[in-house]
Amino acid sequence: MYKIVKITFAETDGAHADAESLKQKAENLLNALVNSGQIMEEFLLLWQKDVLSAMVTIPCEDALDDCYASEYVRQNAEGLSIRCEVIGDDAMSTSPCFCRNSSWYLLDMGSDNISSPLYCGDCGEDIPLCKIPYLDQSGDHHRMISWQRVHQAVIRLWMESLSDRFSRRQIEDPASQLNRLEKKFASDLEEKLGKPVFLYLENSLMNFTRKKPLQTNCPICGKPLQRKNFADGAFGKMGVCEDCRICMSMPEIKH
Repeated sequence: MYKIVKITFAETDGAHADAESLKQKAENLLNALVNSGQIMEEFLLLWQKDVLSAMVTIPCEDALDDCYASEYVRQNAEGLSIRCEVIGDDAMSTSPCFCRNSSWYLLDMGSDNISSPLYCGDCGEDIPLCKIPYLDQSGDHHRMISWQRVHQAVIRLWMESLSDRFSRRQIEDPASQLNRLEKKFASDLEEKLGKPVFLYLENSLMNFTRKKPLQTNCPICGKPLQRKNFADGAFGKMGVCEDCRICMSMPEIKH
């Protein structure tokens, strides 16, 4: 399970720090930790008897180890004394992937914003972002995290705006601007990880209103989708195109 950690901040010289200055330094460090994948996006920053601390969620026990720190984390940690204390398990979370050698991965940018968008194809659990190679020249996961927010916003727009055509196309169509960049993310990750990375695409959203049947062919090349065992079938049947690296939920697949 994810862990809840209390991080306490102080100036390294031990002097009484200006409260606003210390708060700004702590906030900058926390944002850098988010972008390096070491803590989750939502955190609390609080004063308690003139002591500044933050309550954060980490995706794995060693997430705050220095080996996962980006250059931005190291820069923003300068001048700060930091003490970390594990408070307990995040009862609302699942366990991250513990597989030593995953055979394939699934990239689902529409997953909830507390999770990594990359999942192990063998166990179905998410791969902590801090353990995923950076794709950006900037040296962190900022672009992937930001794009995940965009994808989630488009899904909310479709669900809450009478199912408009624009948002549906962005989610379903592999040629949409949304999915083209995510396909590039998947391709870059495959190159870095050395294992197949499939992009998860929503099957026909119109199926919710029974106006359009679920697809059983790849939306890119048109070939029949094939069964692929995702997490021992815990999340239903999945249809994939090995050539196009596309994965879709396929409860009616017969191939």
